[in-house]
Amino acid sequence: MIRLKDRISELHHEIEDAKDNFKLLHKERAQLLKDRESKELETQNWKNKCLDLQMLKFGREIDLDELETFSDRTKELEVESLLEQDREKFELECQKLMKEVASAKEELVAVRCIKYEIKQCDRQYFFTGYEREYQASGRGCATDEFKNIDCKGFKCSRTEFSSSNITGGL
Repeated sequence: MIRLKDRISELHHEIEDAKDNFKLLHKERAQLLKDRESKELETQNWKNKCLDLQMLKFGREIDLDELETFSDRTKELEVESLLEQDREKFELECQKLMKEVASAKEELVAVRCIKYEIKQCDRQYFFTGYEREYQASGRGCATDEFKNIDCKGFKCSRTEFSSSNITGGL
């Protein structure tokens, strides 16, 4: 019996503690509700200020969530990377074509040099023939520059036909 009375008194103390805790929780709840209401009022004031600013600046309300979805830059970044890849391919292609142009110009220089050498040889043969006719007519040799002409030893001066001096198409 004493044991039951002790248990009953313990339970009464627990109930009183629970009531005190309940009162404290009610006070905290009331304070939190007041804080929430004040924060909601403050948030509403900021929203109204933001709306007023949007109306002044843009003349209409802007949906910030929609604006944020449009500001997604993943597609823009993908396009930029594709453009960068295309630019690199273009530069490689340009370098390749420039090398081909340079080699074609060198070939053209060689061809023009050979053509020049052939012209010089033809000219020398012409003057050699003219000199022989001149000597055969009995007039003598006016100069020694046409004697012993060796066309094979003739070299073209490549500076006359350098690729930078070439004008016109290939």
